[in-house]
Amino acid sequence: MKVAVLIPGELRDVHNVKNLYEDCDVFIHSDKKYLDDVRYKMNRAYPIRWSFESFEGDDERRYEKYIENFSYNMHRIVQWYRYTKLLEKNLSGYDIIVKTRTDLVHNIDTLKGFLKNKVIEKDTLYIFKDWLWYGEPKTILKTDLYEDIIFYIHRDMEYLKLNYDTILKSDLDSIRFHWLNYPKQYINDWDTFKEDVKKNLHELNKIRSDRRDYKGTEIFTQKMYTNSFPSEKVFLIFLINQGIVCKNLGFNVKLEKKDLQ
Repeated sequence: MKVAVLIPGELRDVHNVKNLYEDCDVFIHSDKKYLDDVRYKMNRAYPIRWSFESFEGDDERRYEKYIENFSYNMHRIVQWYRYTKLLEKNLSGYDIIVKTRTDLVHNIDTLKGFLKNKVIEKDTLYIFKDWLWYGEPKTILKTDLYEDIIFYIHRDMEYLKLNYDTILKSDLDSIRFHWLNYPKQYINDWDTFKEDVKKNLHELNKIRSDRRDYKGTEIFTQKMYTNSFPSEKVFLIFLINQGIVCKNLGFNVKLEKKDLQ
């Protein structure tokens, strides 16, 4: 079994890697300032193959513009641009592709050891928040959000049509489904969410197929704040509207430093 690990973004707490990526191919896209640390710690880890790249030229100038918009949460677009760059690699020869970050603590010894007995379903992403996910290559290549981000900017409080059949198949605690905007007319209690979706599925699907703009729809959500680009929320909408089912990872992860959530 061949496993590719994609790491786009800042490289915090690289010491967590240890033997986690044993016998995997690791592809990193990050800032140049991390290269020496990565070279030292990755080479000391259990045998892995790794590559490192950073933004250059026009990509670097685009990156700097995103970083300037930190107060509007627009800086989070950078991680998706990095992710796109990693997905441009030839990944078709891998059985499973994992996207992760280095500041996570896991309750497994190695990714490959866990995954070797895992049945990976078609059009399914095994995910926890927007921290870590894995799936088969065809599914992973559908998760390239970057080119679609512009559609979602400044729409955090709008109702955007959703694929409710996919939601019903998903694990609601795998990623923040409670952050999405639902039509309050049909869904207004998180405790009975799936029951309400099933009861009103016909009407909800009619909304999804309707060409009208539902911008003025009264919404129900448990997201308590708004921003220009709610990255995890947008990613979830993007996934489910492509029919990608979200399932639990099968193991536990947590951030080493809770203040980085």
